[in-house]
Amino acid sequence: MCSAPFPSLNTMAGPPGPLRNPPWRRGAKTGNHRIDGEQGRAILMAPGFEFDPDRFRTGPVRRLAAYWLSKCADGRPPRRADIKPEEIVADLPYVYLVDVLRDPLAFRFRLVGTRVTIWSGKDYTGARINAEEYSPNWQIVFGAYRDIVERNEPSAAELFAAWRKREFQYYERFLGPLSEDGKTVSMIFGALHVIEAPKRG
Repeated sequence: MCSAPFPSLNTMAGPPGPLRNPPWRRGAKTGNHRIDGEQGRAILMAPGFEFDPDRFRTGPVRRLAAYWLSKCADGRPPRRADIKPEEIVADLPYVYLVDVLRDPLAFRFRLVGTRVTIWSGKDYTGARINAEEYSPNWQIVFGAYRDIVERNEPSAAELFAAWRKREFQYYERFLGPLSEDGKTVSMIFGALHVIEAPKRG
């Protein structure tokens, strides 16, 4: 679900800043955030009409989340054709697209940005989210994508990567559904950027 007005893309530009609007302050209704028991991380699952791109710490992810919001219409997520690479050229290295496959539910990377490939240490374009093609920790990513399909809403998260031999990487991530009919999610628009991991006490 989406709504207007949303932040201007111009307001999303500029250097990364602190997380000025943490998830436990904005839209803190029951079910808006949960704790992942496996990694102990807080994950926000925010309805689109309350989703604030300014929550992200890095410029590319803020701008890409705002871009996704700018393509919403009449409370519906964007279609694949609404996402135009020429409009986000500077931030394409941080973008990835995931095909949603059905019967059974599965996910396959359609496109992976060059910066994401560098951080992950492998080009996952064409790979499915499973133990053989992705990572032994594939269930973490699969579960996040399944949530997008079931809720048809965007999400924000900070987490350690599930990439094989790159689990030390820590990043912030935006996920937004893409749908041709506004109801059935056919693709996921993702953006991520590596950030400093929280200090372990």
